[in-house]
Amino acid sequence: MPPKKMIKLLPNQGKLTEFLRKEKSGSESDINNNKEVNDERDADLEAELNESGDRETEKTRKIRKFQKKWLTMYSWLRLENEDDSDEFMYCNACTDHKKVNGMNKVAKNKNFQHSTLTRHVNLADHKLAILAPCLKENMDQCQKKHTTKYDDAIKSLLTCVNWMVSENLPLSKFKSLIDLLNELSLENIAILKSFCNINYESEFSASELLDSLSKVADTHLNESLSASPMVTVMSDESTDISNTKRLVIYAQLISDDMKPSTHYVNNMECTDATGKGIAVSLLDEFKQRGVPASKIMSMGSDGASAMTGKQNGAAAIMQRQNPHMVNVHCVAHRLALCTSQAASKNSHLQAHQQILTDLFYYFKGSSKRQSKLKEIQNILDDPCLTIKEINSVRWLSYFSALSTVQRTVDSLLTYLAEADGNKDAKAAGLRKKIASESFISITYMMMDAMAPVTILSQFFQTENVDLALVKVKIDLCLSDLEKIKSMGSPHLQAVKEEMDVQTGFFQGHSIKKTNLNLNNLTADFIDALKENIIASILALRPISFLSNEELINFGEEEINTLCKFHGERRTVEWSDEKGNHKNSSEAVISAEKTKEEWNFLKRVVLAEHYPRDCFWKLWNLIVTYHKEQFPNLIVLAQLALTSAVHTAGCERGFSMQNQILTKL
Repeated sequence: MPPKKMIKLLPNQGKLTEFLRKEKSGSESDINNNKEVNDERDADLEAELNESGDRETEKTRKIRKFQKKWLTMYSWLRLENEDDSDEFMYCNACTDHKKVNGMNKVAKNKNFQHSTLTRHVNLADHKLAILAPCLKENMDQCQKKHTTKYDDAIKSLLTCVNWMVSENLPLSKFKSLIDLLNELSLENIAILKSFCNINYESEFSASELLDSLSKVADTHLNESLSASPMVTVMSDESTDISNTKRLVIYAQLISDDMKPSTHYVNNMECTDATGKGIAVSLLDEFKQRGVPASKIMSMGSDGASAMTGKQNGAAAIMQRQNPHMVNVHCVAHRLALCTSQAASKNSHLQAHQQILTDLFYYFKGSSKRQSKLKEIQNILDDPCLTIKEINSVRWLSYFSALSTVQRTVDSLLTYLAEADGNKDAKAAGLRKKIASESFISITYMMMDAMAPVTILSQFFQTENVDLALVKVKIDLCLSDLEKIKSMGSPHLQAVKEEMDVQTGFFQGHSIKKTNLNLNNLTADFIDALKENIIASILALRPISFLSNEELINFGEEEINTLCKFHGERRTVEWSDEKGNHKNSSEAVISAEKTKEEWNFLKRVVLAEHYPRDCFWKLWNLIVTYHKEQFPNLIVLAQLALTSAVHTAGCERGFSMQNQILTKL
C-alpha cells in the first residue's frame, strides 16, 4: 500500500483552530510564527515520504524465486538449469510448436511471477500450441474418412505384388492369388469387382503395380544417395543364364547418426566388359542419380584385372575423376585366395582336391548312383547328403564338399566297394584313391584347418561388417590355426582313434598304407595359410580404439598414414590416344588439425568410457556430443564406415538374378 497522502499547507494558510483563536489575526508576528510552524511540518512530511519511499524500493528490489508448485499447476511449464544462477522457465508447448513469445525456451524468461504465467495462459499463441495435438488428431481422422475403400483395395494389391516379388514368385501367378483372396471374401479385394470397366487381375496389371513400387524405391534410393556425405561403389560382372554379360551395382552409404547401410542400385547389361567400359557404366549410372564422381570415395571389387588393373582397370579410370578414391579388394575373395594359394604349394593337397572333384562328377551324371548311395546312407545311419562341387567362385564350396565326404566316408567306401565288384571301372579307380591312408588323413586334417577359416569368411560376408571386430576375428582365426599344428584338434584325434595303421583298417574298410608324414604336411599348410592371411588381410586394419597403456603413441602410425593420403592434394596423370592428361583433387581433411584431434579424442574416449566394441556406435556418440571438436576425424570415420570391406552383396545379387532368370 502506498503511504497516505498528507495535505501540504501554503505559507499564507493556517489551521482552523488557529483561525478561531482570540489573538489578533492581523498581527505580523503571528503570521511569522505560523510560517515557521508550517516549514517545520513540511520538513517532517518530506522526511516521512522519503522514508516510506525507501521501504517501498527495498520491497520491489526483493529477488523473486521460482515456485515448485507451479510445475504441478501448469503441465506445460518447464524449469531449466535448476538451482543455478542461470535458471529460467519456459513453455514446453510453445517451444515445441515454435511460437515466438516471451515464454519460448530461447527467450529464457526469468520473471518468476505468477502473473507472468496467468498472462501467458491467455495468449492466443499458447492456446494454439496446446490445441495443436488435438487439431492434428482431428486432421488425421478427416484424412482417414476421405480415404476410400477403393484406395484401400489398391494398397492391398500393391502389398500382394510386393509379397510375390519378395518370395520370388512369377507375376503370372498374380491372377491365381487374387482369385484365392476373393474366395476368402477379403473385403478390400472384393470391392474391385464393383468396377466393371477396370480389371486388376491380369499379369499386366501386376507388372504396372510393380513398376509403381519400383519408382518409389528408386526415388528413396536417390534421396539416400543425396543425403550421404560420401558413397562407396561395389560392383561385379558376371554372365546370366542367357549368356549375357551383366554388371551388378551396390552402394554403401552412411546416415547422419554414423550408421552404414548397403543399397542395391542396378543390375544392367554390360556390353563392354573392359575396365574402361565398366568405369563408364558406373560413372554414368551415379551421374544420372545426382552423385558426382568427387563424392565416390571408395570402390570395392573381386580383384579381377578388369576391376583393379593399374593402368586400364575400372578403379584406375575412376581415380582419374577423383584421385582420393580408394580401391578395395574384397576381403572374402582375399581369404579364399589365401586358402587356395596355401594348398597349391603341396602336391598331396592338390591331388586331394582333384579326388573330391572327380567324386562329384561321378555321382552327378547318374541318378541311379545317387539313389543307391542314399540307400546305403540310410542303412548305415549316415547323413543323407549329396556330394557337393568345389566351385572356384564360391568361397565356402570347398569346406561344404569336404564336410560331405568326411561325414559319409563309410557309405562312400561301401558303395564304391560294391560297384567295384560289379566291374565299374570308374568306381574301382575312385575306391583306390579314397581307400588310402593319405586321403582319409588329409580329409580329417582339412576339416580342422578349414573350420576357423570358414567362420572368418562368414563374418566377412555379413552386411555392414563392424570394423572394430575385424582384428579380433582375425587374431582368433590365427590362434585356432596354430592349435592344429599340435595335432590335438578334434578331427585329427578322431582319425587316430578310428584308423588302425598296423592292420590297415578304417571303420571296417581295408585301406592302403602310404608314406605320408601328416605332421609335416599339417605344419607346412598351416604356416603357409597364416602367412597369407597376415599379408593379405591384416593390411585392412581400421581405426580402432582398443585400450592401450601407451596412450600417447597409440595409433600414431595409422593416423599419419591416413593424413598422408587424405590430408594432401593428390594428382593423377595418364595418357591415351588423345594425349597426356592430369587431374587433381583437394585435400579431404586438414592433416595438422587431424593429429591434434586424434590426441584429444583418445583421452575423451577413455575418460567418458565410451563403448569400443561397435565401431559405428562409438562414432554415433562422438558425433552426438563432440561433433564440433572432431570435424576431421569424423570425415575419416565416415570413410572407414563406408569402406567396401567385402562385395558379398554383389554375389547375393547374382544369386537372386539366377533365381529370377531361369532356364524356363
